Amino acid sequence: MTNLPKDELISRAQSNVKSGRLDEAIADYRVALALDPLDTWLHMQLGHLYYRKADLDSAINCYLSAAQIHTQDGFYSRAAAIYKVIVEIDDSRADIKDTLHGIYERLGLDYISNQDMINWQAIIRQLESEDKLIEAIQETETLLKQDPDHLEVLIKLTGLYFQVGDRERGATCFRRAVYQMMKRWRNAKTNELLVKLDEANPDNHVPLVELIGKLGVRLKSIKRFINDYFPNRDPWENERQMGTRDVESFRREYIGKVNMYLRIGLTPGDAFRKIKEELAEREKEYYRFLRKHLPESRLQGLH
Repeated sequence: MTNLPKDELISRAQSNVKSGRLDEAIADYRVALALDPLDTWLHMQLGHLYYRKADLDSAINCYLSAAQIHTQDGFYSRAAAIYKVIVEIDDSRADIKDTLHGIYERLGLDYISNQDMINWQAIIRQLESEDKLIEAIQETETLLKQDPDHLEVLIKLTGLYFQVGDRERGATCFRRAVYQMMKRWRNAKTNELLVKLDEANPDNHVPLVELIGKLGVRLKSIKRFINDYFPNRDPWENERQMGTRDVESFRREYIGKVNMYLRIGLTPGDAFRKIKEELAEREKEYYRFLRKHLPESRLQGLH
């Protein structure tokens, strides 16, 4: 058992992943997890690595732990997203499907069952054969309301939008699908989506592979900005003695907000702008706090 702190273990694990040393990375993540058993991010990283090694039982166990912690903390949407990944890995898990039903009821959504998918696919095939694409879009949009993150339905709706020439909604749907795939590390699905988009929109001049690459690069730049802002540019850091939250919790909060904005279809650029607006308001709140609580003599020179 190493005596390294958690952040150093994570850093070493990430280096091992980049070098292809998955077993060493798993070992480091497990030690880090022993230090903080409620860290859902660590559970998910372990699950991803086990999935890459085709150890599906271990992957499911890690994902399940993360989902259960999110459920206990009241983050039901996050838990549902993880439970759906488990069902995609092992469709025989009736217990997970029952849990998903319960979470979806709590969220006011309807879980899309296998039978729902079979019925929808049959309807869409019939409508497409009759060249009723608008009706096909309406059916697909209705199904997507039950589960806004359902990847297969998002992919199909993206293609339908492009087929009828609705590029704006097609692009929004595309970004939502790409976000889901990036979140799940599903490269095969990414390739499938690219093929479907090219088939649906052959006159598209935007190189889609390049677009996905740019999305990934832009997301990294946003995360770098947030990681630098806390603590280097956060004015509230000056009041750390007041018992404000730790730096890492702020980073996770704002990166979580970026993910939320992407989930609803915003571009990375729009998500970045919204984050900057929120941080600007955070800075205004700090100066309002100073004006209220500090004497005038201390306020001079702060502007």
